[in-house]
Amino acid sequence: MKRILILNHHLVEFAGSELVTLELAEYFNIKGFDTLVGSFIYDKPLKKIFEKKKVNVVNFFKNPLPFTTFDIVWAHHFPTYIKAIVEERIKIKKLVISSLSPFHPLETIPEPFMAVADLILVNSYENFQKITSYGNEYIEKIMIFPNSVPQIFFNFFNRNPKNELKKIAVVSNHPPLEVLLLKGAFSKQKIVVDFFGVKGQYKLITPEILINYDLIISIGKTVQYAMALGIPVYCYDHFGGPGYLTLENYELAERFNYSGRCCNRKLTVEEIKKEILEFYSSAVVYREFFYNLSISKYSLEKNINRVLQRLKIDNELEYKNLEHKNFYFLSQMNKAYMVEFAKSRKTNSIKKLINTIKSMKAFQCIQTKFKNILQADTL
Repeated sequence: MKRILILNHHLVEFAGSELVTLELAEYFNIKGFDTLVGSFIYDKPLKKIFEKKKVNVVNFFKNPLPFTTFDIVWAHHFPTYIKAIVEERIKIKKLVISSLSPFHPLETIPEPFMAVADLILVNSYENFQKITSYGNEYIEKIMIFPNSVPQIFFNFFNRNPKNELKKIAVVSNHPPLEVLLLKGAFSKQKIVVDFFGVKGQYKLITPEILINYDLIISIGKTVQYAMALGIPVYCYDHFGGPGYLTLENYELAERFNYSGRCCNRKLTVEEIKKEILEFYSSAVVYREFFYNLSISKYSLEKNINRVLQRLKIDNELEYKNLEHKNFYFLSQMNKAYMVEFAKSRKTNSIKKLINTIKSMKAFQCIQTKFKNILQADTL
């Protein structure tokens, strides 16, 4: 049985890298891997979901990893893999490092790990451009791994939908005011607008939830969920966005991870409402195209298989300790980080911790080629 370690800085909320980690872990569990997830923060509400899905998780800020050898390490967030690989000196066959944002400080990849990684995953072409803009030395290792959809979502696709807008789901942890106002704006049309996220129902988004809606307003992973379900999606959030995805605009939106950053387009609540009502019938026409697109490009199973094919893992491969001349520097830097991390845990402030990272001089020189990435704004 192959053993995989998936690393993610924190596992608490229904958001971003945490949901990516959950879906990866569940997939590898189902496929018969001995799956372990390592994190520095492991707490409710997401903890209950991991336990329900019987995924083994260790808080290795407090405790050492229970194993010393792994066939695959799939790592998010550089403090986690510095601790596991440099400080705990685990032995591995293949290392996959994944960056899920072109500007979040935890998602930057230290140059020494670019050098030793077997595969470097980025979630969008925007992210690919950000990394390669600092040098092309490791370009052959880089692979775009988009936000992907578990198979269960595809099972709910309905080829004969109702062409009538009655219920809208807004899925967001950061909805702007113009989106929050939509609930009242649609009241005269008797169109229900439900919010999911920190401003509404806070729960794991499943196909059973989304399939009850005629339109999804969201960005990021939920866009691909909606495509797989055959539900029209209006791509808009705190960055603005293109609105309805069409044959003409989806490729540009995809380059920016369906984040809304593709077009710098902000609207008023009245403008959003007008667009939604005026072009809903046209959006329904595209639903089968986006369903097929999601099968082709966003299937979690297909995309993981692409990774495994690149890695070419077999039983004859030897476990190895990774080494690099700058690992000592990274270890010293990580120790400074852990001190700040421990302080932040007393106040349970992840946001404060991220701001602390940006201000630490050690982090400003984390890597020789990509150091400026830490100066960008966080999500």
